[in-house]
Amino acid sequence: MIEKTEALDTYTLKEFGHYDFYRAINRKGLMYHEVVIEAGFNPNSFNTLSSIGKDLHWNAEKTFLEHTRNQNCKSFYEVRGNGDNTIIVDEKFKKLSNGADLFTHLRSDIKIVNIDYYLGSSSGNAFDHSTREYQRDGVALFLVSVKANKPRLVDYHMPHERNIFILDPENFAAFMGYRGKIYDDFKENVNLTKDAIINKEEVRIILKEKAIESFKIIKNDQNHLNYSTKEFKNTTDEIKSQKAQ
Repeated sequence: MIEKTEALDTYTLKEFGHYDFYRAINRKGLMYHEVVIEAGFNPNSFNTLSSIGKDLHWNAEKTFLEHTRNQNCKSFYEVRGNGDNTIIVDEKFKKLSNGADLFTHLRSDIKIVNIDYYLGSSSGNAFDHSTREYQRDGVALFLVSVKANKPRLVDYHMPHERNIFILDPENFAAFMGYRGKIYDDFKENVNLTKDAIINKEEVRIILKEKAIESFKIIKNDQNHLNYSTKEFKNTTDEIKSQKAQ
């Protein structure tokens, strides 16, 4: 039950026909939780976590794209039917780290890796993200939980479960070859996200500001990070063509 001082979440607003209010304040550049606080209510806990999760995604996706594109990898963000980030397994991918090189030898069947970032660390959280079918024949899914402290395999039955890998932030960063400024940027995002989850409002503001900047960098039409679904399709079509020859 919602406490008297807690604002409605956006799903409830939509259900009872008040979603126009939410869209109107967004058009004015205002955040729903900021309006709620100004009105004297507590932000809804569901919306708070949802906002933190979105900020985590934009920051992590930006860092991933910057790093992998600088290494001349073929990588993408939020391709429909895939994860938050996607990368093609090729010769450039192998050079990211010793772990990436070993992975391509042990799992030569994997041609694409999808990455999905999330807040929780329970088996239930992992199961939920596994049901989205980001793992398929020839496609691996790396589930990266900000709260995890070690890598593990799934402990439930799922289609293509052999292609699902649960990674903690440190092991994911090592696998991707994050070093120097890239590593520091990724680690800062993880730490800010963890602090934001435990109800540190001042940290949420910093995380949000960082996410807004990440969003702008990715979406900037002049920026090499800004391409996704169409280019992904072209790349996968090339892979299929090469296999058919």
